[in-house]
Amino acid sequence: MRHLFIKLLFLLPIALLATSCVTRQYRNQPVSVFMPLEQPALFEGTYLNENGILVEMLYLDKKKGREIADDIDFVTLTWDGKDHLIASATTEKGNFTYRIQRKKNASYFQKSSTFLVPFPPLYMQHDHREIQLGTDSISDLLLYYWHPGGGMVLLVAGGGADQRDYRFNRFDPRDSDVWYPSKEGDKWGYKRGDRWMISPQYEYARLFQDDLARVKQNGKWGILRKDGKMLTPFQYDRIDPFYIHPYGGVIGIDPPADKYDPEVYIIAKVYRNGKEGYIDHEGKECIPARYETIRYFDDGVAKARLNGRKVTVTYRK
Repeated sequence: MRHLFIKLLFLLPIALLATSCVTRQYRNQPVSVFMPLEQPALFEGTYLNENGILVEMLYLDKKKGREIADDIDFVTLTWDGKDHLIASATTEKGNFTYRIQRKKNASYFQKSSTFLVPFPPLYMQHDHREIQLGTDSISDLLLYYWHPGGGMVLLVAGGGADQRDYRFNRFDPRDSDVWYPSKEGDKWGYKRGDRWMISPQYEYARLFQDDLARVKQNGKWGILRKDGKMLTPFQYDRIDPFYIHPYGGVIGIDPPADKYDPEVYIIAKVYRNGKEGYIDHEGKECIPARYETIRYFDDGVAKARLNGRKVTVTYRK
């Protein structure tokens, strides 16, 4: 047993070095070039968290949990005048901030995390995620996302990488046709520009996804239409964003061209009295809220738990 332990200690740095080298070899140059960061305040301002991309890339969900990430519609970026960019957001549960450090001698701010699973010599995983925030000549905010990963199974190493860039422009309600939630006193409603489109009357309100929005009243959530009428009454403890089924992704993101279906299903996960289900884009409970848990659908199938037993739920429109 002692000899086995010594061998594992010997193999650990070798496996770590191998997986790290595999991970690093997949790092390429950023997709876009950042402008010199002479004035970080150039991209200070408020940005729309469209389709949840900005929050996810900023790791706000890592810090506060997925529920808070889903509860953010706007992110405000400010510079502390030194070495940090401060991301702040308002949620139903209050305000919070998140700090991103400036990369030394670089034209961007950077945040990264590394995850390591060591079980040499059978298995080793090295997972690295990194975001870089700056600006370029065609957008107010440029976010570069890099996710390389390497692993080793029985001393055979392999890996890959995902890298993308996203561009955002500041949200200015005076120059936008977006119906955005706004608060007056202790009630929320919707404005377009400076004009109230739906008067303040809700405990909390979320951005419209196409023509539907999640609103809260008397502790319960429902679905509101742009004509001010309720599509779904206030009956749920929580409603997740609508997403496209069976392709995945939040509503508003087009499915892959080779999988496009004009009859795409749009559904949202709902929670009521400790049970979970789904509603469709017409407000109907297409999957009854009777499961202890139910996961997101993948190609029409979702794993769930009903009365303590694992079950499979199929949804076809």
